[in-house]
Amino acid sequence: MVEIEKPITIEAEKTVREAIKLMKDKNLRALIITKNGKFFGIVKERDLLLEKNINTKLDRVKRVFAYCETDDVYEIAKRMYESDSYLVAYVNAKKEVIGQVYIDSLLEDIRKNFGEIRAFEIMSKPVIYINPNDPISKAIKIMYKNGISHL
Repeated sequence: MVEIEKPITIEAEKTVREAIKLMKDKNLRALIITKNGKFFGIVKERDLLLEKNINTKLDRVKRVFAYCETDDVYEIAKRMYESDSYLVAYVNAKKEVIGQVYIDSLLEDIRKNFGEIRAFEIMSKPVIYINPNDPISKAIKIMYKNGISHL
């Protein structure tokens, strides 16, 4: 089970300037935005730095929608991947933010639970290799024959 941390949030009517200050003060790379007490999105450091006007309200800046109602490692990792975010808000059924999970906590949980398991031990299919000097047509034929998308 992934460690759910106490959430650090900021209201959507706050400005980019205020978000940057809070992130600097708390040493954060992303912030959970709330609106009327409910999850509204996550703003990442890089998106704030690209904003031209630091007085822009947070409800007007680019944000991602990475949230989860479960502490399941797979679901949290999936949300992070799909949203290209290193922070996921942990919310209840009413979309109230009750916690947060940073990628560091997720990776630590994976390390503890999977330890020294090697990738091939949990792979669904055996690895298929191809010589880098073989023609691309051979690679495509192998991929098609085996129903795979990577060699």
